[in-house]
Amino acid sequence: MVPLKGLPSGVVALTVPRKGPEGPRVPRDRRGRVAPRQVDLVTEDAVPPFQPPIGFPSGDLIWLLRIEGQKQWATVTKRLGKTAWEIVVALLRSGGVVVRCEVTSELGYKPLRLRLSAAWAAVAADQLRQLTDQPDPYAARQALLERMADVPQMADERALLAAMPENDDLDVPPGSRSGAKRWSLYDHAIRAACTWFSRYAGTDQVDATELAAVAFQESHTKWTPPLRAAFANLVGMSWDSAVLPIDTEVTLRGPLRWTIGEVVADAATSVPWIGLPSNGLCTLGVVESRARGVLLIENKSNFERVCAIPEIVDRWLCVWGRGYARDGLVTLVRALAPEHVAAWGDLDAHGIAIVADLAERLERSVVPVGMDPEIFRTGVKRKRTDEERRDARELAEKMATSAPEPLRPLAELIAMSGDSCEQETTRQRVVPQLPRMLRAIENGDLVRCP
Repeated sequence: MVPLKGLPSGVVALTVPRKGPEGPRVPRDRRGRVAPRQVDLVTEDAVPPFQPPIGFPSGDLIWLLRIEGQKQWATVTKRLGKTAWEIVVALLRSGGVVVRCEVTSELGYKPLRLRLSAAWAAVAADQLRQLTDQPDPYAARQALLERMADVPQMADERALLAAMPENDDLDVPPGSRSGAKRWSLYDHAIRAACTWFSRYAGTDQVDATELAAVAFQESHTKWTPPLRAAFANLVGMSWDSAVLPIDTEVTLRGPLRWTIGEVVADAATSVPWIGLPSNGLCTLGVVESRARGVLLIENKSNFERVCAIPEIVDRWLCVWGRGYARDGLVTLVRALAPEHVAAWGDLDAHGIAIVADLAERLERSVVPVGMDPEIFRTGVKRKRTDEERRDARELAEKMATSAPEPLRPLAELIAMSGDSCEQETTRQRVVPQLPRMLRAIENGDLVRCP
């Protein structure tokens, strides 16, 4: 712990290790004394896994639980207002957040970023469902009773729910095998278990995405640790035994090496590129990268052309984006924490939205390359139906005010016409300029494609 001056009661400061050639190390000065430049503020006491401060507004709680990664302190103060620090201190004491701070002179401190604590992040999706999805109590109970009716393995759970009094409270039946305490978690676990018993028990043929798609009609549902545990309780076996593991392959080339055991995957020497599991990269072995930045390219043929340019792949890690970035790709870029992130997408409304989505999920700046208004004006336009143009104009109008600033002029042009220029048609103008543009990003200069 670091004895910072003026820390609120119930809050402690922990040293943030520095990265070293032999792994993380405690920062020390020349005399060997602990000398941190940054610290994390956390709660000092043992607290319940999830118990927001009394009176904490539900709207702010929803905003907080939707945080993935970190929020800059300026964003936090803009959201919470003049009393932001007092609110964050209450959240720190409840174990809900961690605040990264810069250590100033004479052991003072300055907040830099905020993130959810591991305990709150683990239950965030379940809590959000509880806060944002409030169904009619009678209809919700009846729907779940009907879902369990034809599943013999769920007869005991159905009997427990049927015996509950019909009122305005959606309570989990006492004695439920799920172990859930909240209705939203109980509801999802019951539906998943019914689907598993009806379609997949004994087959060893379902992964988490398919199970979510069938059980919830939403393949992107987050399988939080509490939801996995409740499901496992209902089916009577561990999550890993009941559901196949799934990973997302990331296609890339550039200065990155992944060492796992005696095996080395080198993205710098693999031709034309290499495909690696995103979750494995983040959790197994050792990842080494000397890349100056990460460049995401939406179109595969353009990605392959760029991978053949030594001047680029010697310095930048090039990744095939495949449209909207998957969670695994976002997790990987966060873990690498490159100095720069750039993206080259289609010159259309969705191309802009893809870059905006990536920047929001990474919570950092993403520099667009090859997505200039002049290229769009003179580029080959894709054939589109009236309906496609209308949808493009509507999305572009939103992007004109919400996308990263450099992309807003392009969004304004698309909002007027609904036109689209695919990446392939801009290749001859963009690829020859890419080395220069990436150098400009490294130097902090304005990026333009003449």
